[in-house]
Amino acid sequence: MKGSTRLVLVLGALVVLGWFACLAILVQRPAVPPPAATTCAQGRECDCPACQQCPEVPQMEQQQLTQKQQQAVVAATGTTVIIPVIVIACARPQYLERALDSLLQQRPTDGDTRFPIFVSQDCNKAEVTELLTGKYANQVIRLIHTHPPNEQPRGDNYELIADHYKWALHQVFTAMRYDAVIIVEDDMEVSPDFFSYFRAGFDVLRNDKTIWCVSSWNDNGLDSLVDDPLRLYRSDFFPGLGWMMLGTLWDELAPQWPPGYWDEFMRKPSVRQGRACVRPEVSRTLNFGEQGVSMGQFYNSHLQYIHKNTKKIDWSAQDLSYLRKDNYDAALDALVGSATLLQHPSDASNYRGAVLRFNYASPSDYESLAHEFTLMSDFKEGIPRTSYNGVVTFKWHGNTVVIVSDKQYRRRG
Repeated sequence: MKGSTRLVLVLGALVVLGWFACLAILVQRPAVPPPAATTCAQGRECDCPACQQCPEVPQMEQQQLTQKQQQAVVAATGTTVIIPVIVIACARPQYLERALDSLLQQRPTDGDTRFPIFVSQDCNKAEVTELLTGKYANQVIRLIHTHPPNEQPRGDNYELIADHYKWALHQVFTAMRYDAVIIVEDDMEVSPDFFSYFRAGFDVLRNDKTIWCVSSWNDNGLDSLVDDPLRLYRSDFFPGLGWMMLGTLWDELAPQWPPGYWDEFMRKPSVRQGRACVRPEVSRTLNFGEQGVSMGQFYNSHLQYIHKNTKKIDWSAQDLSYLRKDNYDAALDALVGSATLLQHPSDASNYRGAVLRFNYASPSDYESLAHEFTLMSDFKEGIPRTSYNGVVTFKWHGNTVVIVSDKQYRRRG
């Protein structure tokens, strides 16, 4: 009897201790959002039929992958900065091959550890799968976005794209815990300094809370409108088309991610919250996507003529402190204040090496000026492309031109 009593007491004690141990683990473990709805990857079967989903790469493998990369980078460079590139791909194998060849050609020799390339594959197209499991099997990491059998079909491709973006960003930020990611699509070539540019941009992004993305794209980057490959700008207009964000921003955006038109979502004032993107004067990406969901919108008339940088620039040697908000705003005020005010674009032909200013009071005024200078003329959320604080800046026949909004531009002080 005594032995039975002792056994009961011991078992009771073990139960209590186990309960406290579980409670301690729950208290210490940070909350992790549940996996995004979708997928089984690498041909794996789900172990949980009830949830009908499993992560692209098991979480333990993801953590080991990241740890191995960190160890390799520390050994080679003494730093733990790893910035993955994620390529959003679907059903354009020829485009994807051109994009991956460009990325792999321009990536530094140690880039496989510092800039690992992930391809997030949607659509389950056989030719894309053959590329990723064949030619690029040892060069990129394949993520497969599949869909649950009971998912309702959606006819809007923009909704499918937004869902794919959300899933892919969940993988790199929530599952693999990277601090930043460079996002490109499968119809982009990159410049020789693409990776150096984003590595420098990472420091700018991390150290300035008024900047929320770094883009490699200039919407007004025609050869006739650019001059200086070293010049960067702040922009209130989200450019996209090759851009970098931090994981802390994803924590903010994920709960409100839209069901469609994700880029328009990024341009909403309530989402942007007064923050700016960094964009270059000379683009670091070339978009060759004539065929796609947007049916080549703007491609034939504009995008195919954007000038991509061809120079290999070491961005670690550049002083980018002028991008800090106080420095930049003061310099912009000085530039606008020194400009010669003109009334018609034809008057600009009389100047060389000058700063020229044009004002506009309405979108129709701006569209007229944009047409004369071959700028993109559309507005999103009341902001024209590349605008910052109501000012659009570009080069024109050796001059710097500023087009200034009477309503949006506010001089400091």
